[in-house]
Amino acid sequence: MFLDAFTDELIRCGRPSLTKTARALAPRGDRLIERMTAIGGLSSGAMHGVSKAKAAMTANPYDGPEGTMGGALARGAVGGLLAALGLKALGRLSARKR
Repeated sequence: MFLDAFTDELIRCGRPSLTKTARALAPRGDRLIERMTAIGGLSSGAMHGVSKAKAAMTANPYDGPEGTMGGALARGAVGGLLAALGLKALGRLSARKR
């Protein structure tokens, strides 16, 4: 009974509204830049936190990381962005000409 109601609702909605909803929910194909930027920022922030925790356990005050957490996140994000752009450029250069 519920299956019949569901199929009736799909038929009533029509194809254009379903494809519009499916396009909005579908993941984008190329997200290399966003992913590598986020990974670079998060990994740099995590390493900054680990260095800060390690420095808190030692007696030497100069063992701590330089800069702030925000600076570490920004440096990591810029590094990830540059790596992604470099990979995209290499991919475009290595593509065969048609």
